[in-house]
Amino acid sequence: MRVAALFLALVSLMLLVAPASAAVRLRGPWPDIDKPVSVDARRVPRPEAIRKLADAAGWSVVVQGVAPDEVDMHVTRQPAGKVLGILLADRDYVASRDGALVSIAPDAAAGAAGAPMVASPAASATAVPVPAASDAPTPGASSPEDNGADGRDMSEDDEDGSSGKSATPDRVITGGNVRVDKGEVVHDVAVFGGNADVLGIATGDVTVVGGHARIHPGAHVKGDATVVGGELTVDDGARVDGDVGVVGGMLHRGEHAEVGRPARSGKHGSVRVSLGDDKTATWTFREVLHNLGASVTRTALLFVFGAIFLALAADRMQALQGEIAARPMKSFALGVVGMLVMAATLVALCITIVGIPFAVMAALFAAIVIYVGVCAALTVAGAALLRHRTSNPYVHLGLGCALLLVIGWLPYLGTAVTAIVGLVGLGSLLATRGAGLVPPRARST
Repeated sequence: MRVAALFLALVSLMLLVAPASAAVRLRGPWPDIDKPVSVDARRVPRPEAIRKLADAAGWSVVVQGVAPDEVDMHVTRQPAGKVLGILLADRDYVASRDGALVSIAPDAAAGAAGAPMVASPAASATAVPVPAASDAPTPGASSPEDNGADGRDMSEDDEDGSSGKSATPDRVITGGNVRVDKGEVVHDVAVFGGNADVLGIATGDVTVVGGHARIHPGAHVKGDATVVGGELTVDDGARVDGDVGVVGGMLHRGEHAEVGRPARSGKHGSVRVSLGDDKTATWTFREVLHNLGASVTRTALLFVFGAIFLALAADRMQALQGEIAARPMKSFALGVVGMLVMAATLVALCITIVGIPFAVMAALFAAIVIYVGVCAALTVAGAALLRHRTSNPYVHLGLGCALLLVIGWLPYLGTAVTAIVGLVGLGSLLATRGAGLVPPRARST
């Protein structure tokens, strides 16, 4: 009996101690009271559950060495730190925090003598993890938790001049490429004249001008992703919390990629426009209405601009229309040459500070001239379709503007037609010497 009683006491002691065997050691400035969060996740891997918790709490999280077993999580307005402790109750971990950046890794020093431990909330329903006073790092010393995955001291700058991951540095490159590796955390990524590959986490925006950007599977961009003059690819499994935008390029989005803020995304709030076999762009209805309204406004202003010239300079507009109708290919060729000459002239003027004001005035004058030629070309297009019904030039101009509005929404074709119309209009102005404003040279006998 005495042996049986001793055995039962030993078993009871083991059962009491076992729940407290797993603990989370906190490092860095953890608040006494965390933000209450609500998270609902069913049958997701434990690292994915931690990422969902981080999104709800506003953290940027780096998870290393967490078991991938599936968990069910349904919490409503509970402290984020308490929920984190419950999720990490399977073994000992170290949770290092620097502002909104949280790094979670197994505690290699668990059980060492003098190691300050904070019990996981899994051991007590009322326990909330708070930083231990003795947990502050010793000045000048570093620990494995303060270093990166490869053991480097993150307090020192990397060889490429960027600071450590915990400081979430910016990546700004001109004339080169940028790669954010998996597990790496940066803030903003900006590339001018190069490409960007994001496999890790960007807490800010990703901007590429004159190159391509790719958000790989598992990557997370907290801000916007924008490409000017290139291609943007968001793979399946990638996530962009902000907006995606491409100017003068193409957007490739995977079917399972998460794009857009919750208020502007969802299967009922977007429309998919096909641009080819694998080239697709997804716009929300709000964006479609905004783009349509902007296009209609530009077309209306173009019609008003052309109507003013038809009313005030009818003879000169007729001269431009006659040139376009009689020799359209000559007008197009002259337009190409004229555009090249204007571009070279503007670049030459911008070389010196004195020439910049003249370059601005020349650009404004060139824009007005091109608009006049475009209105003449659209009037000719409308007249070709309605001349047998009406000879009103304003009706011809209106039909031409409507055709340009519709064709402008077609991928590739719209851009090409708009450029051709502009070049033909410019060429007609050059062929007619500015619609007769520049007198011809006097020929000597």
